[in-house]
Amino acid sequence: MTSFFDYFIGYTVSLHVEAQNMMAELATFEGALKPLIFPLPEPESFTHTAWEKGTTTSSGSKALRIVMPLAMFCDIVEKADLSIFTSQAGGVECRPDQLRFPHHEVKFLNWKFNQKFEITQVQRDVPADRRKIHCKTIELPLNYHQRMQRYQFRIPPKRDLDDEKWREKCNRYLQKWIDLIITEKKRQMQMPIKCWPPWPPRSAVKDVMTMPMVVWLSKPKKPPAVPFINKRNSRFGIVSGEHSC
Repeated sequence: MTSFFDYFIGYTVSLHVEAQNMMAELATFEGALKPLIFPLPEPESFTHTAWEKGTTTSSGSKALRIVMPLAMFCDIVEKADLSIFTSQAGGVECRPDQLRFPHHEVKFLNWKFNQKFEITQVQRDVPADRRKIHCKTIELPLNYHQRMQRYQFRIPPKRDLDDEKWREKCNRYLQKWIDLIITEKKRQMQMPIKCWPPWPPRSAVKDVMTMPMVVWLSKPKKPPAVPFINKRNSRFGIVSGEHSC
């Protein structure tokens, strides 16, 4: 007779194998010749800005390292604007009001920041009615306090498809990501407490959709610097954003 322990081990192993197979299928999604999963190198040390401040900067845009419930991440992906996904190198974007619980507490993974945080605050410099939720980088490990294993979305090749069929293909690709992540999070639910991250507490996780998911959310780019005339000495200066006179 199979013991509960044997069943538990078998279930965990089967989920691991399933997740690995799903990742391999996603990498070659629908005959892709180039991998459609793009891993980023891990930071060299814990003194890296990505660890200490929970931020990265690329092409003038800053991204914040946010941990949220899996259900919120699935909402973001399922509501993604596919025209933006295809035109912005795999950027997944939606509006906050498209989420079921946009004001659910999330965690900004900055070592010096320990205040309540909401997903709408990522773009707090933008008027509320123009804020977006935008990401293209995610993390899969449960122990995000020990590992920073990041992946970026890629755009499936269009080939001879028209725009509508291409967007449908991209939608299937994103759904494959959701299926993969849900499978991996089911496996992580069985992990021992020593692997559990600081937030949320294990007692707060009731099912797979409340599992922690780390997502890098983009802040809007800063407006370009504009010249101004300093009337005091009649010389040109450069300003960007807010300033005091």
